[in-house]
Amino acid sequence: MASEQRRVMLPLEFGTVTRKSHGSIRAITVKRRGAGRKILNLWEVVPAVPGDRFLSMLPPWHAYERACEYEIFTHGTEQVYTTVKNLKEDLRRYQPHYLISVPLVYETLYSGILKQINSNSAARKVLALLFLRISMAYMEAKRIYEVNP
Repeated sequence: MASEQRRVMLPLEFGTVTRKSHGSIRAITVKRRGAGRKILNLWEVVPAVPGDRFLSMLPPWHAYERACEYEIFTHGTEQVYTTVKNLKEDLRRYQPHYLISVPLVYETLYSGILKQINSNSAARKVLALLFLRISMAYMEAKRIYEVNP
């Protein structure tokens, strides 16, 4: 159509299609420079070596997944895809060294865990919450923090 504006992609850009959290499809242009920054940040906190295995909870068309994927494959590491539904079994089956995901997936997992904890008896609930607190104390003692570049 004549009213459509078309844009020529620059050599430092590549296109991808992704979905927003609410499910609508959108096309985005990702600058390789931006993807490269995500990758560099990944390798600052994830010292993967050839033979390491990544388990990804993101679909292959997700922008962050794509950025990680390019670097994962150039370092001779392996990648396996999973879903929240299959995560438990795939952790056991593939024994990954690293997980790739985004906060929304972890928030969904955490909400499901809390829902299950709250549906148990009072004794089980207290025990589960105690172990969560011990885990948080361990993370604090070992200085395990979320990295926000």
